[in-house]
Parts: sequence; C-alpha cells; structure tokens
Amino acid sequence: MDKENTVMKGLLIKDLLWWRTNVAQIAVLAALVVCYSCSDARIFGYLFTCLITVAVFIGTATADVEGNSARQTFTMPFTRRQFVAEKYLTCLAMPALVGAVLFTLAAVLPAAPWLDGATAQTGENWSQATLFFLVALAGIVLMTAVGLPLGIRFGQGGRYIMATVFALAFLAAWAVIETTGDSFAGELAGLVRRQSALSGVLCAVVLLALLTGSYALSLHWIKRVEF
Repeated sequence: MDKENTVMKGLLIKDLLWWRTNVAQIAVLAALVVCYSCSDARIFGYLFTCLITVAVFIGTATADVEGNSARQTFTMPFTRRQFVAEKYLTCLAMPALVGAVLFTLAAVLPAAPWLDGATAQTGENWSQATLFFLVALAGIVLMTAVGLPLGIRFGQGGRYIMATVFALAFLAAWAVIETTGDSFAGELAGLVRRQSALSGVLCAVVLLALLTGSYALSLHWIKRVEF
C-alpha cells in the first residue's frame, strides 16, 4: 500500500510539474475567473472554468502518450494501470477542488457593485451555489469519461476532438445565455430544484456507469500505446 501511494504521489507531482511548463494555460484560467467574477454570469462562468480545467488535465494524458514522451513516461517505475488511475483521479479531483473554491466564493462574496439588480446587492446564496456545484461535478465526470479515453487513444488528435465538442458546448451554452438573459442562473437552479431525489440518484448511477466503462476502455487502449 505504501508503495502504491508513493507511485501515485510521484505521478501527481509529474503532472503538476507539467503545469509549471504551461504557465500560459494557468494565466488564461486565472483571467477567466477574474472576468467571470466581474460579470453577471459568474456562476455560469465558474461552472465553465471547471470544465476547462478538466480539458487541461486531459492534456497531460495526451502529452504522455505521444512519441518521445511515451518512451520517457512508460519506462518509469509504474504500471499502465496506475498511470490510468492517476489520470482519472486528477481529472476528477482537481477540477472539483477548483469548483468547490469558486462556488464557495460565489456564495460568500457579493457580486461586483456595478452590476444591476439583486445580483449586485448580494452574492448567490448557499443553496444556489451548491446546486451549481453539483451540476459542475456532473459536467466534470461526463467530460472526463468522454475525453480521457480519446486523449489516451488518439493523443493530440483526441484533444482536437475534445476541442470541437467543447466549442459546440460553448456555443450552445452561449445561445442559452443570450436567450434567457440574466435569468439563466435562476431558471437553471429552479429546474434542478424541481427534479425529484429519484432523478438525482438515477443521474448519479448513469454517470458512475459511464465513468466505469470509460475507465475500462482507457485500460484497454493504454495497452496499445507503443514507445
């Protein structure tokens, strides 16, 4: 068990060091958070930031399975199963941690004073922030389940596929925002509240099944990586 923990810590540190060489992506994420915090759609923006963080962590997998990087990665003292497990752990845990911080700030801190309406007077309450955090968690699981196997199987090509899907999702979300205006956050929160507990359980079961299948697929495809 100690050896397993040491291996997982080593893989995590390796991914964090990868971030150090990609300062531009960190700067973009930070700029997005600041911009969203100063807008009337900050809850939506924080949710979207969580998904962008997932995409960045998927990038660590694509970087590790291509060319010389694969040769360097898979000659290190860990198994391919441990490699896949660590990728799923970071793609799920790190964006969830980012989301927890952002949605806590959304619940505690008031919105920018120059915004109009009730949003300018008080921050989103804990109930709404919690609901959107749950939506963010579902999005994190879904994006990881779809994107990570693609990244492992197709490398950089998988990132292009994910970028296309991500762009389409952004356009769809933007269309919803433009259609509903400032009421987007309230309408989505109301929609979630109206759902029964059974619907929530079914959604969780479906996401868990999808994640399990995704993990099994990634284990299968990682065996085909050559170096």
